[in-house]
Amino acid sequence: MSSKANYGNWVPQGIVFLSLAASVLLFIPTLFLDHSLAKGILYVASALCLLFFLYLQYVYYLLGRDGGQIQEQFYRLILGKLPWQGHGRALDIGTGNGALAIELARAFPTAEVVGVDLWGKPWTYAQEACERNAALEGVADRVSFIRTGAESLAFDDEYFDAVVSNFVFHSIPTHERLALLREALRVLKVGGHFAFQDLFNDQFYHDPENLDRELQSWGLHDVHLVMSEAHIQVPRALQLKHMLGGSAVLFGTK
Repeated sequence: MSSKANYGNWVPQGIVFLSLAASVLLFIPTLFLDHSLAKGILYVASALCLLFFLYLQYVYYLLGRDGGQIQEQFYRLILGKLPWQGHGRALDIGTGNGALAIELARAFPTAEVVGVDLWGKPWTYAQEACERNAALEGVADRVSFIRTGAESLAFDDEYFDAVVSNFVFHSIPTHERLALLREALRVLKVGGHFAFQDLFNDQFYHDPENLDRELQSWGLHDVHLVMSEAHIQVPRALQLKHMLGGSAVLFGTK
């Protein structure tokens, strides 16, 4: 067993290899075809799949711990924007392999942290990996992991002193993403603090530029929306709208 925590990558490895497999499968028939038009179409399709594979490989490298470490920079950003002193309980929604939950526990030595997720495909994340990572990082006594979804969290109202989430809400198949924010805030104590990093652009949110005002109208305080790229030098390959383009941190106090 590896003695190093493995938090995975935001690009599912299966999609990377699938794009390479598609390129190979499209190319093989060209070795046997005589029809120039059909062969040309397959050549182009194969080349496009290969280019997509190379792009995904590059993105995988940029995000990874052994590459550009962009994921770690985003974790540090969300913790830096969380206006919390670290006393009490914190919740990480969509914890993946536990990276942000464990970072919370390391940053706040007296805090109890709960990471929640539904886990499963297409991601290679798992509850067992979270628990192993927490043990390797020496915080297993203060971090626990529970299977529950962001749309209906399995906790009472005002249960946590802090709530965080990192690039989760946009990936949930719903048109009611403000409802996801409301549910996340439901389990936060009055006076508690939150920080949500997501793709806050008009592809996923109706009026992203006014989200801070929207939350203030719910009775929240000191709400701010700051663009992630103002604090992180995001490589051009990751600035596409469906990648990290438009990513921001929404934070404040209930």
